[in-house]
Amino acid sequence: MIDDSADFLFDDSDWPWVKKRGAGEGQDWYFMAYGNDYKGALKDFTLFAGKVPLPPRSAFGYWWSRYWSYSDKEIRQLIDNFRHYQLPLDVLVVDMDWHYTEKGKGGWTGWRWNRRLFPDTVKFLRHLKDRGLRVTLNLHPAGGVAAYEEQYPAMAEWMGIDSASGATLPWTVSDKKYMQGIFDIVLRPMEKAGVDFWWLDWQQWLTDKKVEGLSNTWWINYAFFSDMERMRDTRPLLYHRWGGLGNHRYQIGFSRDAIIFCKSLAFQPYFTNCASNVLYGYWSHDIGGHMFKKGDKQELDPELFTRWMQYGVFTPLFRTHSTKNAVLNKGSGILKASILRP
Repeated sequence: MIDDSADFLFDDSDWPWVKKRGAGEGQDWYFMAYGNDYKGALKDFTLFAGKVPLPPRSAFGYWWSRYWSYSDKEIRQLIDNFRHYQLPLDVLVVDMDWHYTEKGKGGWTGWRWNRRLFPDTVKFLRHLKDRGLRVTLNLHPAGGVAAYEEQYPAMAEWMGIDSASGATLPWTVSDKKYMQGIFDIVLRPMEKAGVDFWWLDWQQWLTDKKVEGLSNTWWINYAFFSDMERMRDTRPLLYHRWGGLGNHRYQIGFSRDAIIFCKSLAFQPYFTNCASNVLYGYWSHDIGGHMFKKGDKQELDPELFTRWMQYGVFTPLFRTHSTKNAVLNKGSGILKASILRP
């Protein structure tokens, strides 16, 4: 039984957008009774909740992801190492240090490249494309667009705000004009240069600040995915946090920062299988584990790492990931050894 009576609706514009239900518009219930016919239930669920979009072929290869302040040169060396050891590499995830993170230039939110690490982004992205890689960058968009961002003057003009005021343009995912500006002014140039899709990380608060009760995560997933559907002739791909029932329409899920711990690994198959009960099957876990449990010894267990990799092979999306910890760099060596071992 799904009671959707208090949820939002789409308007009938060319780019359907969120609108509130009118007061007293009645009930909106979905009752499903299928006994043990689980596949039948899920199939019929797609009739009113939408189908699961198939990701592009490249998404089913290996993803390299690590929270680290990589430079252009270091990433080139990383790719060369994969080729040297004849290891497959299909998707490159560049975490948040692609943009400035220090006060006065950025933070968790950032929209311009860190030129100290990536002095020539056009050549960098072309280099990745020449090697057949798909590229995604991490976004934490909650901070809006600040005056120090390169795109600020154009974005302020688009929103009808005097850029000389220096007022931050607050993140408002429910504002259609604002989001159109984010796509056309801020993100589209990077997409044209070679960024294939986006990693939508946490948006820092649960609900929108203009539309009461609207999930920030749910709606940002819709906005990004539907923009790709409108603007591209290729299969859309999105990598994000799950926003709730119905988010199976916007693959792929990111299951947050996994602890490097046996019980954490043991939970992942259960978690993934249960999520498929609401059609959410495309998950990208932090294979290998993101960080050590508080109080644990800061040391990698080669067997645990190998077991995690073995599970990763059979997960819907195979992406290793770790936090900023130099100890975890050893994981790349174990990765090489575990794959190359007969």
